Amino acid sequence: MKNETTIQSPKENQQFFGHEQAQKIMLEAFANGNMPNAWLISGPKGIGKATLAYRFARFLLTNSTPQSQDGGLFGDMLAPVVPETLDVNWDNPIISRIQAGSHGDLLVVDTENSEDEDKVKREIGIEKVREINSFLSLTPSEAERRVVIIDSADEMNRSSANAVLKILEEPPSHSVLLLISHSPGRLLPTIRSRCRFIKLKSLPNEDVEKVLSALIPEISEEDLRVVSLLSDGSPGLAAELYVNGGVELYKKIIEIFAGLPNQNISAIDSLGEKVEGKRNLDNWKIFAYLMQYFLAEIVRVGVNDNNEYLTEALSGENELKRGLAKQYTPAGWSDLWQRVGQISAEAEYANLDKKHALINMFSTICKEVA
Repeated sequence: MKNETTIQSPKENQQFFGHEQAQKIMLEAFANGNMPNAWLISGPKGIGKATLAYRFARFLLTNSTPQSQDGGLFGDMLAPVVPETLDVNWDNPIISRIQAGSHGDLLVVDTENSEDEDKVKREIGIEKVREINSFLSLTPSEAERRVVIIDSADEMNRSSANAVLKILEEPPSHSVLLLISHSPGRLLPTIRSRCRFIKLKSLPNEDVEKVLSALIPEISEEDLRVVSLLSDGSPGLAAELYVNGGVELYKKIIEIFAGLPNQNISAIDSLGEKVEGKRNLDNWKIFAYLMQYFLAEIVRVGVNDNNEYLTEALSGENELKRGLAKQYTPAGWSDLWQRVGQISAEAEYANLDKKHALINMFSTICKEVA
């Protein structure tokens, strides 16, 4: 089911589409010489937050502030040269060091780098913040600033969050911290208040397609169209949908819903086999997202008289949504959306059998819609 392809990481990604306002804010801060010591870049997962953070870090490490540029004998009379974009020259040897992780003025803190095997991809601990303190205590070695990327700030525990707060309260003048957050509301209010806030919004579908085409050149036009529509404006999610067979999973989901109120036992069992076991954990996450996506679409049909705005990834999908909306009340479908989400969350966090959870989802829906 999986598509064998390699997706560029945010650090490697040379192309960036959309989010013009966010980039404009960053460029203006640079040009005005009023660079905040901390930025909080927020938005849904896969929207481009990490890609923007690396893009800004590369820009800062390869450019001097306009005020510090040497204009020579008549420097005070010359207008400073201010870059118009965050683009950089990828042939610059500085960029090569950034990509290799060997630039002396860049530190990336993420759960991937955790030394605690039990906390990989789960938590950023206090030992990582101590690295930030040590890093920022030194003067820049190559650039004007030392840049720290925290990906993501949501993964900090209480101790590490409080330690980061202390850094933000008295940041070194040569420091810039870029905090990435999927859920900024969960961060300490005092952390949020000490950062320049950048909120990235969902991209229009055409920009999602541009990003995905750049990331996965071999993707077919049909798959590109389908996963972009299903991604809700998130290029990262669109890429995950493609890599983990999201198109096939969605077709199976549509097939089962088309048979309601009857349960298509064989189709449900077949779909369950695609998400069970540790090897199919990514498939499970994609399935769970697509289930709630489709249920949310049915709710929208029920509460809006004019549903021409609905997207149709697969032929006949919108007609099916309208038919299902008539079989049950909007409040009922909304309740099912919440119950399916609860089943999904319990299966993930309690490490329950994913196939059993999938069967439970469809059984719950069939009982209510019958």
